[in-house]
Amino acid sequence: MRIAVLSSSISRLAGGLFFSVRALSNGIATRGSEVSVFSLKDCHSEEDIKEWAGLNVSTSPVCGPRAIGFSPELATSVRQFAPDVLHVHGLWQYTSCVAHQEFRKRKAPYVMSPRGMLDPWAVGNSSFKKKVAAFLYESRNLKSAACMHALNLSEAQSIRDYGLKQPVCVLPNGVDLPSDELLLPREDVGGKKRIVFIGRIHPKKGIHEMLNAWARASKEFPSLIDGWELVVAGWDDGGHLEGLKEHATDLSIIDSVSFPGAVYGDEKVQLLRSADWFILPSHSEGMPMAVLEAWSYGIPAVLTPACNLPEGFSAGAAISVDPVVGSIFEGFLELLELPDSERLAMGASARALVEDQFTWSQIAREMQTVYEWMRGGSVVPSCMLD
Repeated sequence: MRIAVLSSSISRLAGGLFFSVRALSNGIATRGSEVSVFSLKDCHSEEDIKEWAGLNVSTSPVCGPRAIGFSPELATSVRQFAPDVLHVHGLWQYTSCVAHQEFRKRKAPYVMSPRGMLDPWAVGNSSFKKKVAAFLYESRNLKSAACMHALNLSEAQSIRDYGLKQPVCVLPNGVDLPSDELLLPREDVGGKKRIVFIGRIHPKKGIHEMLNAWARASKEFPSLIDGWELVVAGWDDGGHLEGLKEHATDLSIIDSVSFPGAVYGDEKVQLLRSADWFILPSHSEGMPMAVLEAWSYGIPAVLTPACNLPEGFSAGAAISVDPVVGSIFEGFLELLELPDSERLAMGASARALVEDQFTWSQIAREMQTVYEWMRGGSVVPSCMLD
């Protein structure tokens, strides 16, 4: 089977899709399908394409505004590949138009993965631009998809709430489990304990609220904070990083908060190995890869329900907070007062949860059945909603 994977970026600018689309494509390719990835060029494409080793990747220049991503070369490349099935990751750009063109010209079916972009918070962000895009092309593209792919039941409901009625498969993001020798012992960081955030530096991630909560904890419970460090790692999306650094300085917490910037590869592994807790106080997520990676290292997490990982709460792998200062403050107090034995038990539960439900080999196998069904197969995939 020839599968065309379309994403607006194959670089770090894609955020979590940089990891999830690559890993899923690799998983599908290892099952015998011919997979080609088609994307738009950006300022980091040349540097980051090496991370896609083993996959056939094509990037095409954008004509006009990057926000639209119009690229005649992209359409030509996909047409020459002549895919049997197309898989579009993300919304609101020209990549979905290319999939629709292939459907109209060659009857090649396509599946669309919104990746959280139909969640209410995401739809409401820059809503006017999205309404224009929906009117001009995206509503047509969405309605013509043979199948929608949701990362979880919450996203499936968002897809239905948007008015889409075609079949929906529910498959999460996943991770490749780190080897046992990377799990223990933790990397020593001068005797300090660490709470780590890894993600885009963007207002939707709740970082501003998190800093305010950390400042409140530092002021009201200095003895609890003593010996702890909050690490805020990630790439700066939209120039918010300097403002957050200034805010941390104004709050007088800069001595206990660090901003190492974007971390990838071995640098990210070392940061995760040094972490005692992971935190993501986000307002909106599809399914955050960073949380799954942290759990795979046996690190418990502080999460909002908007992270769409309720399994973590029921499995005892995460503390639930809302993306507001008071709730994050309470979450900090809970984790700071938790005995090491309970923290380690939560970490073990996190690792077991990932092993059971969130490995790429399982997810790629299920997605392959979706592709086969889209081509006319008689077996309905088990991941398909009734």
